[in-house]
Amino acid sequence: MRDRKIWNRLIGVLPTLALALFCAGTASAAEFWLRADAFTKIMPDAAEITMWGFAECTANHVTCSAATVPGPRLVVPPGDSTLIIHLENNLTGPFTEPVSLVVPGQTAVMSPVWINTAGTVVSTGSRPPGDVTSRMRSFTSETAVGSAGTYTWNNLKPGTYRYQSGTHPAVQVQMGLYGAVTHDAAALTAYNGVPYDSDVVLLFSEIDPALHSAVATNNYGPGKMMTSTIAFRPKYFLINGVPFTAGSPPIFAGRVGERTLIRFLNAGLRDYAPVLQGIYMDILSEDGNLFPYPRKQYSLMLPAGKTVDAVVTPPAGLIPVYDRRLNLTNNNISPGGMLTYLEFGEVPNIAVSPLSYDFGVVSAGTVPVQTFTITNSGLGNLIVGVLSLTGVDAAKFSVVADACSSSTVAPTASCSFGVAFHPTYAGLRTAELIIPSNDPGTPLSVPVSGTEVLCAVTFADVPGGYLFEDPIKAMFCNGITSGCSTAPLNFCPLDTLTRKEAAAFITKVMNQAPAASCTGAVFADVNAASVGTGFCRYIEAFSTLGITAGCQADNPATPANEALFCPESLVLREQMASFLTNGFLK
Repeated sequence: MRDRKIWNRLIGVLPTLALALFCAGTASAAEFWLRADAFTKIMPDAAEITMWGFAECTANHVTCSAATVPGPRLVVPPGDSTLIIHLENNLTGPFTEPVSLVVPGQTAVMSPVWINTAGTVVSTGSRPPGDVTSRMRSFTSETAVGSAGTYTWNNLKPGTYRYQSGTHPAVQVQMGLYGAVTHDAAALTAYNGVPYDSDVVLLFSEIDPALHSAVATNNYGPGKMMTSTIAFRPKYFLINGVPFTAGSPPIFAGRVGERTLIRFLNAGLRDYAPVLQGIYMDILSEDGNLFPYPRKQYSLMLPAGKTVDAVVTPPAGLIPVYDRRLNLTNNNISPGGMLTYLEFGEVPNIAVSPLSYDFGVVSAGTVPVQTFTITNSGLGNLIVGVLSLTGVDAAKFSVVADACSSSTVAPTASCSFGVAFHPTYAGLRTAELIIPSNDPGTPLSVPVSGTEVLCAVTFADVPGGYLFEDPIKAMFCNGITSGCSTAPLNFCPLDTLTRKEAAAFITKVMNQAPAASCTGAVFADVNAASVGTGFCRYIEAFSTLGITAGCQADNPATPANEALFCPESLVLREQMASFLTNGFLK
């Protein structure tokens, strides 16, 4: 953390999501490696949104961090006149596409890609002579799924710009393939004659969950559920990829009395109007084009695709920033949306220990916990946001004993939390722990991993190599079943399943507890005497969870309870479909 802080102070207080990676062998060029990935973003209302985002990688894409939206900020140092980005396309899922990179406002050699009405590439560069039906899919050369490409911009102009996919931009940019790239005229000088002391990026964007769902399920395109973005209806509104929630940390923007450069960007499809509440700013430029004279305003128009640079000299404290068009909800839940706070004061400095953790090999059914510590070694208060986990295996891990989320950590103080690993089957599991805060270098991403293995158990009637050996062992290791007999330990793999057994299995798989006691009052044929206390509690929990109303409904016209569960009846496929749908899909 200390080395990163020294670099931040050399170039100003930069709230970067990634530091520039330089190629030592290329003079006057800033070189970066990015990877396009698909991932799931959890929204404040617990909705899971499929996103496409850029991940920062080491040289030659040897290792990459988790993809983020927006992508990592790319800082081109003063004096470098060339930007080189190596892009790897790692998109996965039912629907994937080639991707590309453009930086609107910077010049590059472009090679557009043209497709016909069937979606087949017919030309690159110019549209074929006489062809009046083909349309441009990409502004420049594409990088196919599973391959890599290189994009170069020469004679860079100073300013704030947006890098994004140049392929199918109405969809791919909305899916999350965008980020900020900045280039100063000189050290701590945005443009010639325009100095600043610190800077902050505010990138506005939005999410239409219907569009993301259509792309994720391969239901976007001609003849499919969604054919275009004409009916675009965003429900989530973001600043720097985050919708506001109670407890969101402020963004540290600089020290009191110093010049803070605010870099506004709009990567969305809609126009927005950012407001700095209670303070004026000097509007310097649009899209990297410096105005002859600054414009003193407390708000500005930020059309789709626009970038604007402004300077403020703030007082101490928090300055609210919000969209005056009132996109301030998270899927119609308020407060939320495009609202954040800029903090001006002394600088906090976050440190987390350990910086990564591997749980090693852990048997399914056990839950080890690793303690992490966050320390503030800066001079200002550290405000920690809500900790979260992301990545394909995020559900295998959880944050526990959390004394850090939504807390304020004073200078020299610390807080702690735990990360639990929940192995259930077999294989290597990885995730990223995201720690947001008002430290200019956050959010931090802490890799966690673990290798889950099945516990050592042998059923007398399940021979080694049996087709269903591992799933059977997994059910035992995770406490879903203890088998059909204990001496010897048998599973009875060819036996049929009764409704009472299905109730117990499904309730356990849902990680739900059985009813506290067997009341015998839910179903007339379910009590301790008829099915045993254990099955009775699971069946009554099954009903409370809304998974089933039984095999026969009660007649409210009679005083007696006539509702039946039919615990000894076999489960039909149609009944199992209802159980699983009610338990997992509703």
